[in-house]
Amino acid sequence: MFPPGEVLPLTPEQNAVLFDCLNEGAGAFALQHRLRVTPFEPDVFQRAWDAVVARHDALRTAFRWRGRSRAVQVVQDEPPTKVRTTYLTRMDAGRTEEWALRLFDEEFAREPDLEGPRLVVPSAVYSDHAAYLSLTTHHLVMDGLSSRLLFSDLVAHYDAFLGGAEPATDRVGTFADYVRWRNRRPAVSRPSIGGGDPGEQLLEAIGARPSHRSRTRLVHAFPNGLLERMSRFSQRQGITPAAQFHAAWALMLQETVGSESAYFGSTSYGRPPDLPLASKTVGMFNMTNGMRVDAPMSKGTTEWLLDVQTRMSATWQSDEGTGLGSAPVLSIAHFAPVATFRGPHRNAEVEILDGADRSAHPLVCTVFLADPAVAVIHLNGIETDDGVPDRLIGSVFDHLASLTADNTTPIVSRSSAVQQP
Repeated sequence: MFPPGEVLPLTPEQNAVLFDCLNEGAGAFALQHRLRVTPFEPDVFQRAWDAVVARHDALRTAFRWRGRSRAVQVVQDEPPTKVRTTYLTRMDAGRTEEWALRLFDEEFAREPDLEGPRLVVPSAVYSDHAAYLSLTTHHLVMDGLSSRLLFSDLVAHYDAFLGGAEPATDRVGTFADYVRWRNRRPAVSRPSIGGGDPGEQLLEAIGARPSHRSRTRLVHAFPNGLLERMSRFSQRQGITPAAQFHAAWALMLQETVGSESAYFGSTSYGRPPDLPLASKTVGMFNMTNGMRVDAPMSKGTTEWLLDVQTRMSATWQSDEGTGLGSAPVLSIAHFAPVATFRGPHRNAEVEILDGADRSAHPLVCTVFLADPAVAVIHLNGIETDDGVPDRLIGSVFDHLASLTADNTTPIVSRSSAVQQP
């Protein structure tokens, strides 16, 4: 158990998130997962949630900065853990889901209290026929991979308690250990981009217009067979699908802006391999650093892709931080956007139905390199003409198909041929 009331500094990444939230609004980095729970027994589920909160210190963390010289995070020994529940009478399964999603929308629309007693809030809406759960939280305390760890742990406890057993669980790490490890690293500044804000060039090229409260999410499934093709290419050439997507993303940006270079943010998992149990720890590990990719010019496909992969790896391993301005951000996930977690005792299920993830960056692409493989475009605080995001991601898919088709043909940059849409 964690020492009661331990006060810790924020990591550099948490500080960056908090800075954006104080400038853009508390909800700038909010996220919400929506799940179906089968079967649902409120008292047993509450017991399971209490157990999970006790295991993961990030779920017990509160933030304080008012009246202080710097922000801190406080790990509470007795945080509020009550699962909000709403029981719907005389509702069939379809109507239960409809009402649940409506209530979850309303909850997610509210600005979170970043100095409140908890930043991870579970809410259940259920009837005699179905039960739905939303987990509304914030990137100050949790990243995408952490949600999968959390749901797996939650269903293990819930299913065991339903069956009258004790859960068989592995040891988990503490996020506080990571905070101490991260803050022992040498302090670094965030260098400026130089040469103006490349994000502004992209926003102008796609005709983006400011729309402060606008948040749009567009989901694009990979074309049939594309991920399998990328996997085969990876096996032949030793170039990961993540590096392939980075390369195709860079080519799309070069074409759209009309430049021989692309600059964008690349997000890594950020979990240090030398920190024990980091891979089993719930918390905010993600790091987003700037990455510049030059046009391939006359290089062969494999040679250029290897350069991109080397640059991507160096970006992911860096903890120096770089200024992004309004540059687009690319995030690669190696898990599926939807998943079902099932227990062995009573076959309890927690099924991820959907997720919403906000960001302060104007354009973010989150790619799920799993089954189903999808690319999700997020427009935050901007709007474009209909079809523009579709053309952007369509261009990326076209480049992926071309890159994985022939590893000997030089790539010809087409940046000068692209006109503003």
